[in-house]
Amino acid sequence: NHNNAGTMVSEILSSAGSVNDDDANSIGISIDAVTHSNGIWQYSTDTGQIWNDITSALPLFLHAEDRVRFVPNLNHYGSNNGGLHVRAWDGALNNSLSQNSADVLITINQQNQSFDTDGDGLSDGDEITLYSTSPYLSDSDGDWLSDWDEIMTYHTNPNMTDSDSDNLSDYDEITNYHTNPNIADSDGDGINDGDEVANGTDPNVPEEETNFLPAVYYMLLSCNNTNYTPNFNVA
Repeated sequence: NHNNAGTMVSEILSSAGSVNDDDANSIGISIDAVTHSNGIWQYSTDTGQIWNDITSALPLFLHAEDRVRFVPNLNHYGSNNGGLHVRAWDGALNNSLSQNSADVLITINQQNQSFDTDGDGLSDGDEITLYSTSPYLSDSDGDWLSDWDEIMTYHTNPNMTDSDSDNLSDYDEITNYHTNPNIADSDGDGINDGDEVANGTDPNVPEEETNFLPAVYYMLLSCNNTNYTPNFNVA
């Protein structure tokens, strides 16, 4: 889970077995080595409010109440996640460390496929396996249309801001111009919607139709018979 709360250092020590300090100090850990695989290891010293990456600037001393977590890469689960090499630390300024050390390893369980982390109405499993969208973002392509609306309502590409590549975003086509976001030339007049908008013409009315009436009017003005009144219908 990208937003997991991590594990307290005291819990890590408990899982390692019996750890005692003769001076009765609060025992923490010293992280001597870190390996990042398929994600990144992080630590927090403020109960998980702010997380920092564990870098190669080691050793890193953490108190019992501090937290450690592993953030997996998207779509990754399993046991190949690197690890931490730690020693018990007595929490004192002299940095007294245990002679024995231990490795902290973790296994990432496969994400609950029916869960909806981003609340967009699509399950995490479907976003990962069917749509290749982010289960952590309700609007994967950032075009102001939710993944659900793009897939289920408008049938646009939730990973592209401009599904038909006509230089108008899906959002603008749907909300502002009422053109088809899946067809570059909504009115089929050979001019794509983006060019029509840029040129000030209507992308929902074929260009030949908009030119028809002015052409007829000009023809009538050219007639010498000023008493002639034409009768025609425009379908």
